[in-house]
Amino acid sequence: MDGTAEARPGSGARHRLAAVVAALPVGYVLGTRGFSLLYAPYAPAGQGRPVAVVALAPAVLLLALGLTVLASRVAGWWLATAGVLLVGAADVANGDAADAVTRLPATALSEALAVLAGAAGVGLAVGGTLLGLVQLTRPLRHVGTAALAVGVALAPLGALPVIRGPDPSAPVLDWWLWLAVLAVLGATVVLAGGSFLAEAPARHPRIGAVLVIGVAAGSTVLAGALGRSMMDDVVADLAENLRRPLPGSPSTLPLLAVALLTALLLLGYAARTWGVDGVRQVAVGLGLGPATLLAFPYVVGPSAVPFLVLSVLVILVGTWWARRGGTVAGDAVGLLVVAAAGVVADAVNAFRGLDVVNPAQVGVAAVGAGLSFGYGLTRSALRPEPPGESPVGLLAVWVAALLTNATTLLPFAYLAAGTAYRGVPVPTMFVLVGVVGVLVAVLAELSRRLAVTGAATGAVADAPPASGQLPD
Repeated sequence: MDGTAEARPGSGARHRLAAVVAALPVGYVLGTRGFSLLYAPYAPAGQGRPVAVVALAPAVLLLALGLTVLASRVAGWWLATAGVLLVGAADVANGDAADAVTRLPATALSEALAVLAGAAGVGLAVGGTLLGLVQLTRPLRHVGTAALAVGVALAPLGALPVIRGPDPSAPVLDWWLWLAVLAVLGATVVLAGGSFLAEAPARHPRIGAVLVIGVAAGSTVLAGALGRSMMDDVVADLAENLRRPLPGSPSTLPLLAVALLTALLLLGYAARTWGVDGVRQVAVGLGLGPATLLAFPYVVGPSAVPFLVLSVLVILVGTWWARRGGTVAGDAVGLLVVAAAGVVADAVNAFRGLDVVNPAQVGVAAVGAGLSFGYGLTRSALRPEPPGESPVGLLAVWVAALLTNATTLLPFAYLAAGTAYRGVPVPTMFVLVGVVGVLVAVLAELSRRLAVTGAATGAVADAPPASGQLPD
């Protein structure tokens, strides 16, 4: 158990509410600004220098997240406030930083640099929030992690006309972002007070977490470069090999290789630092990368609201499940639900010859992703850390794994979601998510057995010697 974090005072209703008010807007910023940046590396290279600069946005986000891990003695909520303010400044500079990424209207280098500044702000906000969460008392951590996950799930609300205006494509200021700035600032005053230093600073983190996140950031740049140079071939090969679980054409293999090598790097660092249970946590993040892209409601307008409500409710269930524990791994169940929804819908569409997205698939996938998101994030936040390792390290690597895998596998998830070739099923990503779900379930059972064995060994070692027997 992280004893230093327990020393921080304030576990009452006021601090509980402040943790929600601070973490919820940061989740919304991550879902609206952060996830839109994932598309930037794959922008066509022929649109000029600004586009090439914007392609670095996911890497900048991850680097800012990684560097925030080192600020263990700073009150994390102040860093979150600074990050959201930076995102707001980029919003003012470009009219809307998200539009500058998704539709790539950036025609000047200054606009592209503003997008990078916004990406750094997202990374700083998320990293500061993670740091602030581990600086809370343990009874408050699950409240903050749930609020952060719910904020991400609410991100599609940003596409509603009531928020974006009558013309969703018009570059307008996102006033909800500035409400988020005020919310985070007000909550920070309650949680951190007037001090910029943590009252109970976390243990000093190892530099390894920053280095591995930095390498993951580089893989997003490499994947984008490969995708831009061979996107036409990738799309053509996928269209010709859709029924294969993993396309084996030369143009798709480099993208899959980048994703695989990055995943092995993250899993290897997790194994070396946190053991089997750490590998399980990072695997959940890797599986959630494409799963969130497959499960996020891509229905624009008020019809998306029921799916959002469903996602939020299931995230709260996953948070509660992670707190209670048990023998069934909720994160593995969630990933398997996402995979099953896609595979079953794919088979039904192939049998009926349909060319529409089944709303039931979206709803079931939203349930699975929400369950895995809430369970996985909360369990990572509540997990005891090994001596000498900051609790924020695992959370940062978890988020980095999610964002990196979402970026590197984006072309496959994009087609699997049915947004390019309607009626032409692409089971690749759903199968991959299912494989990760099985791996997480196996690792969860192995971790549980190791914990039971360790507890039994400790009990035997602590038992008093029998009568007439000298202790060793």
